[in-house]
This record gives sequence, structure tokens and C-alpha cells, in this order.
Amino acid sequence: MVRTVERKAPCQQSLARRAFTLVELMIAMVIILILIGLLIPAVSSVQTNAKNAKVRVEIESLAKGVSDFKSAFGNVEPPSSITLYEAAAAGPTGSWDSRSAALIRRMFPNFNFGLARDINNDGDTTDTFTLTGAECLVFFLGGPLVGEEDANANGVLDVGEDLNGNGKLDGGQPFGFAKNPANPFLLGADASGDGIIQPAEIDKGTRLGPFVEFEASRLIDIDGDFMKEFCDSLPNAVVPYVYVSSYGGRGYEVGDLSLNTTSTPSLTSVYMQGTLPFNAKSFQIISPGYDRVFGSGGFVEPGNDIPSRGVTIQGRDASEFESDNISNFYSKTLN
Repeated sequence: MVRTVERKAPCQQSLARRAFTLVELMIAMVIILILIGLLIPAVSSVQTNAKNAKVRVEIESLAKGVSDFKSAFGNVEPPSSITLYEAAAAGPTGSWDSRSAALIRRMFPNFNFGLARDINNDGDTTDTFTLTGAECLVFFLGGPLVGEEDANANGVLDVGEDLNGNGKLDGGQPFGFAKNPANPFLLGADASGDGIIQPAEIDKGTRLGPFVEFEASRLIDIDGDFMKEFCDSLPNAVVPYVYVSSYGGRGYEVGDLSLNTTSTPSLTSVYMQGTLPFNAKSFQIISPGYDRVFGSGGFVEPGNDIPSRGVTIQGRDASEFESDNISNFYSKTLN
């Protein structure tokens, strides 16, 4: 008699798998949350470093612009404080203050102080502009910046107000300097006779600069004088780059650090290394970083804490503000 052996299919032979218990699911979720918690700071750090690197590249571009300006005009770097006068001067410099006149002569040896000029293209020649370092950075690297504004307050972009033709007022447009040794701030000829140089009248083909292409959306005017400052590319940019010149090694001037605003703590000293300022014979360009505050400046030792600890600004230690500053003289943030 033949004995028949019943063979079960493999799936029948295996024991039925039991489901995950609630405890096992909770353990798995905790592990996943821990991994996410570890990953988020790492991703955030990578993003922050990438954004800081973009600012460093832009600072290098600004520094190159300073060098290009220097090559074009008298082998002199732009000042970081100056007063410009539109009115014609009587005598050699007339109403120009002696310091500003001397700075202009170094950059533009044949500058004619006896000419009336409309620097901001608003139809008159009566304005006076006292530029801070942040404003000097834009003015001298970009050229006369024609401020876009609804001059007659009619709510309409009239001819001459929308200078870059994009349909909105967004900060104006720099056009470089005229190749006119007596009047480098000249924009062009007023062919229409309306008192304002229209876009078509600007002598764009015969100019030096701009030495930097400024993104219009990041040009701001914190003191309302139509002379613009330039913000970095970090989020919530409301405080501009600071530019401060050593005037060819003659020395930094603390007053040049002013931003013409009391709403944000400003630098009170250029950054120092040992007994000398960083870039003692050239200039410093500084971004305030993510917190939009500069701190107090002063001594920075590479690899060490910023020695401004103990200096209080807005109830916080100054080193907290300075630690994210980005500059043209330090390869990392100031930490």
C-alpha cells in the first residue's frame, strides 16, 4: 500500500507574521524624529554657509569695483565720507568745504567747481549731499544714482521718473561717470528742455562705469536723501554694507562708520588685528550678517573669541552681534 504524504505550500508552512506592536511603532517613530532633529540643523547649516558664501563673493565683486574705480580715477580709492554740492562755486572751490574739495581733486584733477550741476536729476542745482561710507560705496562704484520718485506726487510714473523702464519705482539706476574731466557727474544734454535728463538723453555710450552692477531691489535710502545704500543678499536685508576707507593708508576715520541712522547699533571702530586695522592701507567692506547689526568693531583675533565681550548693546553682548559679520578681510564670519 502506497502511503501518500501531503505536502504543504511554503506559505502554509511558514508561521503567520505578527503585526508590529504599539511599542515597536512608537520606538520607530522616536528614532525617525531623532534622525530628523539631527538632519535639520545640518541642512540649515549648509544653507547658511551657502548664503554667507554668496555674500563673500559679492563683497569680492565690490572690492574689485573699488580697484577698477581706482584705476580709472587718479589711482585713488573712493572716500567713505564726502559732501557734494550742486551749486556753482565762486572762486577755486567756493562754498565747497576744503576736505571734500581736496578729495574731489584727487579723484578728478580737472573738476570744475564753478559749474552748477544737477547730481540727482531732480531739475534744480541747489542740493547738498553728505555721503556716508555706505552711500559712497554706491555712488562712486555706480556713478550718479538718479533716484526714481513720484516727484509731482500724482501717483503716475511720468516720463523721467521710471528710469529703467520696468514700470515701477524701485530705487533708481546708476549710470557711471561722464568722460568729461571738468564735470564727471554730468548725465547728458537736456535736449527736451524740461530741466530733467530723460533716459534717452543720458550719454550712456561715453561713460566710465558702473564698476559694479547693483541690483535695484537691494538699493535702499535709510536717511531719505535720495543717495542710496546697498544691502547684502541675506534674508530681511534692511541694513546696508559698510564701506570705510583708510585713504591710502593715511588712516581710518571713525566718523566714516556712521550709517545716518539711530535705529541700528553701528560700528564705533574699524576692525583691528593686533595694533593695526585690518587692511590698514586700503579699505574695509562689512555685511552685518543675519542679525542685521554690526556691533562695536575693534580687535578680532582669528580663531579666538571676539574681544568685545563685556560690551553691551541693546542688552546683549556685542560679540553676539559681531559673530555673524562678513567682511573683505576675514575668510569666515567674525567668530
